[in-house]
Amino acid sequence: MPLSAERLSRICAYQEPVGVRWVLGSGLDREVSVGLSGDGQRVEGDVVVFSQPPLDHCAGPQGDLVKRVIALPGQTIYSSGNSIYVDGRRLAEPYLPDYDPLGPPIPGASRQHPYRIPPGEFYVLGDNRADSCDSRYWGPIEGSSIIGKVVLTFWHDGHPDFRGF
Repeated sequence: MPLSAERLSRICAYQEPVGVRWVLGSGLDREVSVGLSGDGQRVEGDVVVFSQPPLDHCAGPQGDLVKRVIALPGQTIYSSGNSIYVDGRRLAEPYLPDYDPLGPPIPGASRQHPYRIPPGEFYVLGDNRADSCDSRYWGPIEGSSIIGKVVLTFWHDGHPDFRGF
């Protein structure tokens, strides 16, 4: 079957301990991604492929998803205006456009009462925050659901564009 633009916009590759595999999944809202990493270490800002969370009732592609790790286990998170705060510090996000509306705030979290990420879980957001279905809707993801880390994109804003992470 030929790859249509729609199917192409959902292709990701990731590396497992036994080799590289391809998966059709949801991209980072603005990007189609190819990834190659199985190191198992996660840091803020990593873009990861993970199994669809059981509480995901959002419309859109089903199957594996691709989002950016925003907060790690044990960290606190809240939003104010269009900014995200992790452990009380504004999160620098150079990968976002200058003006990128946050969309829905982080539910149940404030400066006075930030949300603490449970052990073994990660808070993930899409890069198109105003339109992304992410941890704000279904909560943090289990670390065990992470399949791999994306390290290369080959499509951005509707055009071929190879970029490493």
